[in-house]
Amino acid sequence: MDAATLVTRFPRLWHMAEDGSWPSIQSKGLLSTSSLLNLYKISGAERSAIEARHRPQSVPIDYKGLPRAVVRDQKPMSDAAVPASQQHVILLAFDRPTIQAAER
Repeated sequence: MDAATLVTRFPRLWHMAEDGSWPSIQSKGLLSTSSLLNLYKISGAERSAIEARHRPQSVPIDYKGLPRAVVRDQKPMSDAAVPASQQHVILLAFDRPTIQAAER
């Protein structure tokens, strides 16, 4: 399914996973931001910058032996909508099987 068809059929998809992330989601499951940062061994100030503050841009993360991952931006949210103590941002993905199920 191409992007134009997806948008036409499902104009109100609110959250999407980063392009290319489906193989990782299939093997490791859909991870929260905290779980993703744990897996990639991100800690200290770098972790705080990603997890505890509003993210106006997506943040790529790397760890030896793992494919690059991207913690998505929070552009639609205001700074006030993201509490400083935020620890569990859930990433949602709509994959092809879900789309096919929704068409039934």
